Amino acid sequence: MNIVLDDPSRSTFFGSKEENKIREIFYQHWEKMKNQMKMIIDIINTWRSQTIDAINSYAAEQLRILQADYSQGRSIFDQKLEENVEIAKAYHQTKQIDPFQELCMQCRSLQFQLAQLDYVQNHNECPKVITVEEQIRRKKQDKANTLALEFENTK
Repeated sequence: MNIVLDDPSRSTFFGSKEENKIREIFYQHWEKMKNQMKMIIDIINTWRSQTIDAINSYAAEQLRILQADYSQGRSIFDQKLEENVEIAKAYHQTKQIDPFQELCMQCRSLQFQLAQLDYVQNHNECPKVITVEEQIRRKKQDKANTLALEFENTK
């Protein structure tokens, strides 16, 4: 997201000295706001980059674990395949149809397991912008809570 920080005019050609002085004061206030804004943007972007890096690292680790689990299961699968192919060859050479049909049923009933996914709650700390309006509301609420506590303590 591209944030635009339009600067206010510092002075006007047709403005009086007093008007331009006020504009300059407000321009300095705006520069402080702009610097705070840039600092907060940097913090959010740093958090975003770190979080993306952490997610990518976690996902890579999970994929590595899945690959290792699959490889282990695949070796069992390949072993069972070779064993049953050898038995099928023997049945073919001896023309034993019924035992071959039974072998086919046994092979169909085999089940091979693969890793499963589970979802875990991950409570990561993340920055949250608190608007000026929300800050004012919180201050009023804190003040009301403080007054209520003081009133309770005087009883």
